[in-house]
Amino acid sequence: MKFFKIDTIAKTLLTSIFFMFSLVLIIGGSWWAYKKFEFFNEEKERIQKDYIESQKSLLKEEIKKLSLELNYEKILAQNEIDLNIKHCATEIYDIASILYETYKDKNDINKIKKIILNFLSQKMQNKKIFIFETKNSLNKILFKIPDIPQNIPLSLLKNSKNEYPFANLALFIKEKQRAFYDINLNINGKKLSFRTYNIYFPPLKWNMGCMENKNIIKEKVKKRLINKFATNSHNKFLCNVSLLELYNINGGKNFAKYIIQKNKPQLENKFISDSIKDAKGIQFAKKYLKDLREKKESFFIEHVKTKEGDIASKLIYYKLHPKWNWIIGGTVCLAKIEKSINYQEKLLQDYIIEKLIKFIILLLIALLISFLIAKYFSQKIQNSFNSFNEFFKNAAKTFVRIDLKNFYFKEFKEMAKSANKMIDEYEKAKQELKFSQQYLKLMLDTQDSIVVVTNSHLISANKSFYKFFGFKDFKDFNKKHDCICEFFIDKGDEYITRKIDGEAWFKYVAKHPEKTHKVVIKKDEKEHVFVLTSQKMDYKGEDRYVVVLTDITDVEKQRKKLQLVATTDPLVKIPNRLKFDSVLNKTIDNFNKTGKTFSLIFFDIDHFKSINDTYGHKTGDKILVELAKLVSSFIRKSDTFARWGGEEFAIILPGADIKKAYEIAQKIRESIEKHKFPFEGKVTCSFGVTEARRGDTPNSIVARADKALYEAKERGRNRVIKI
Repeated sequence: MKFFKIDTIAKTLLTSIFFMFSLVLIIGGSWWAYKKFEFFNEEKERIQKDYIESQKSLLKEEIKKLSLELNYEKILAQNEIDLNIKHCATEIYDIASILYETYKDKNDINKIKKIILNFLSQKMQNKKIFIFETKNSLNKILFKIPDIPQNIPLSLLKNSKNEYPFANLALFIKEKQRAFYDINLNINGKKLSFRTYNIYFPPLKWNMGCMENKNIIKEKVKKRLINKFATNSHNKFLCNVSLLELYNINGGKNFAKYIIQKNKPQLENKFISDSIKDAKGIQFAKKYLKDLREKKESFFIEHVKTKEGDIASKLIYYKLHPKWNWIIGGTVCLAKIEKSINYQEKLLQDYIIEKLIKFIILLLIALLISFLIAKYFSQKIQNSFNSFNEFFKNAAKTFVRIDLKNFYFKEFKEMAKSANKMIDEYEKAKQELKFSQQYLKLMLDTQDSIVVVTNSHLISANKSFYKFFGFKDFKDFNKKHDCICEFFIDKGDEYITRKIDGEAWFKYVAKHPEKTHKVVIKKDEKEHVFVLTSQKMDYKGEDRYVVVLTDITDVEKQRKKLQLVATTDPLVKIPNRLKFDSVLNKTIDNFNKTGKTFSLIFFDIDHFKSINDTYGHKTGDKILVELAKLVSSFIRKSDTFARWGGEEFAIILPGADIKKAYEIAQKIRESIEKHKFPFEGKVTCSFGVTEARRGDTPNSIVARADKALYEAKERGRNRVIKI
């Protein structure tokens, strides 16, 4: 076939093409400008709608978090009050018990009561304590509750259900002996609610305890929320956080009061009216009150004036906390998206005007010079195609194959051949890359260990990962989870957690390859232990980490069993000397770092050698076993009770000063003395007690306790000596 050259037809076609181009340019330009504006307006509405919907979801989620924090603070305050009143009541009971035991053989019962009451009145001056008889009269013995009038007998106090709470309490505490109890009262039309902790004191048939007004919980939460949200920059997503106390959900002049208004602290503790209007004159308070009554939550938009005098919008979400009649809310400022849309609209107008001017100038210039440049233009076309031909020969990008039969011009056909050759090379390289990727994936999938690639989010994983966790593939995992660390369980310093020393777990492991790193992962209610390694890699300028997890669950179980056997006394089944030394070292280190005190008790069985010689070693072993069980009943979970050696024992009491430790030792000594052991004789013990001192070492504190024990022996045994 004969080929046509470009320069032979360029002159002929140029003139007709130019006039057609001019006509198309005018029509197309007008249509293009119209469509640009039409598309922009549609996109503007869609973007605004999508943006507001997305912000609603985010805003609702953030307020949900704030509500959870409110509930958490409520629980925290409740627990704090429970702890305080329980500690107070226990202290009253302990004081009464000690005084009663001290004077019961020397004085009559009325004098003992007077001694106890005088001591408690002085000791507990600032505490809300109460003591009353559990008889039908419910006589007040000691009643320091300012919210309850002193002149009203307890037997006459009622609640809103016309019940007698203190009478019910007297019956309840006789049965339970000690417990928390909620009391609701209606005094002079005022409803009061108290949280109490009560202990029954059998020798005098008293109910003694402490109480606190439940309203203090609300006030504590309010103060903590004010400190947390009002004074600090709590959430960068929200441009405002609000907390209101609701008085009338139907509205009115003073229907609510601001507790927190982060952006406008001057409004705090100010009442608001439902007649307030925004910058567009809309009474938005009426709208959100209607929603709160019907749905307990409300989304609405408030319009405000900016410093420049413009009107900006805010998306606000309010949620009702009905128990306390609080409204918690957050605000997202929409000014950013509004400014962006207005700015884009102006840019579009300027852009279209600029393009239309250029089109007109281009059209006029083309009419003047088109015929003069025909020959020159055809030569330039030829040179351009030669350049393109050279480019395609060396290119390495992806293109669709070109059919050579579609071309009538020799130059175009040569360019097509070069392009097809480039495509062949590209396809060959792509196949080689695909093979390499498949080979690498096959190698990883044959590993029994779990292999993942992460940068805090899971990027990829091998088959062992999906098999262990029960996911089909990466997408299935990502539906509910983001990182494998979500399955980590905190089991103490020995195991890896999400963050170590403020650093992500995979980075910390990669930086410390010299250590053995273990992690506990919970799956199907079963805990698995893995040893893991992490290696940093660079992927297109981004740091990624290849993490390998090897299951050592069975090995770890065996290690812990051996460790338990090694640290437990085989006869009395309590910690042995090895375990005691380990705990004592850690306790002293903690004391030297934090200053949190602890005490140490040493004791042994008096004349134990004589018991063994007289009754035999089997009887001696039975006494040791029963003694260990008896003493264990006095030990807290935080204490460590160990067999020091032979008939000698030791107790570590974290948080106990020497006074408390001395009291505990006396109780143990008395219980041992009264206990009937499996032989004809009587068992007594001598005790040495000491408290930790600054600069103590394990040897120094043990020596001091041992010295106190020796002094107890010297003074006649069956006694407690403290140093």
